[in-house]
Amino acid sequence: MNFTPMTLELDDYAAKVGEYFEKKSGKVARKNTDKWQSILKSPSTLLPEDVKEIVRAEVPQGKNLVMYGHGSYHHFTYGLCAEIADKQSKEYAYVHIDNHHDTYHEHEGMFNCGSFVRRLLTETNVKSVRYIGSAPPVDFVDFSIDGTLLKPGAIKSVSTGKVTESVKSLEALLEGTPDDVYLTIDLDVMPQRYVTTSAGKAWGVGMMDPKTLMKTVDFIKEKKNIIGADILGYTGGSNGTGLGVYSKLAGRLVGEEIRLTC
Repeated sequence: MNFTPMTLELDDYAAKVGEYFEKKSGKVARKNTDKWQSILKSPSTLLPEDVKEIVRAEVPQGKNLVMYGHGSYHHFTYGLCAEIADKQSKEYAYVHIDNHHDTYHEHEGMFNCGSFVRRLLTETNVKSVRYIGSAPPVDFVDFSIDGTLLKPGAIKSVSTGKVTESVKSLEALLEGTPDDVYLTIDLDVMPQRYVTTSAGKAWGVGMMDPKTLMKTVDFIKEKKNIIGADILGYTGGSNGTGLGVYSKLAGRLVGEEIRLTC
């Protein structure tokens, strides 16, 4: 099996994902986080050490596909990189499929779902960041993150449109990156008609269709060694298809042994 699938059930949405996959395959590890709820109730006040502590306690070392819920918890990807991926590889690329770049400055030291990517290049073994479906602001590219000067090409992006047009854009995007890759997928890269996500009208959703997303994941899996991955953003069904799209995407990563289909 390529990945060990598990749900990190930080909220009720992640619990629904866990219930669905458990019913469909019976081969998903469900990590209940009830004992952490006192600090999980306000994601925007979580500190990096809080996130790493929960990951250390709940996520086993190894090649995991971690599925969780609301996008407000996307900074748990930082913990997954710092505590799990860093143990798997001394140098890896971070591929961020999302409608948002999550590279905003930390206001008054606030670490959250919109700022965590900045820390990856300075506090983990991530050597380059590659965005698919969104683009970072121009002044973040080949610039500095909190005073640390980045190497040219450390951050690059490709729009949803270019991904749809040709794999050449993906080849160019990944060129020069380490063979090892950590992959994060926020489902808000897709329109709401495919899956209801936490972005909704508040943050804005992308226009990538599921077929393009699947092909993109297939391409990365073929060209690179994915050492870990996570999927998040689910906050309910959309025309009854939400968890079906989620499961097909997870099945793409997990492999043939577990067919997670609706």
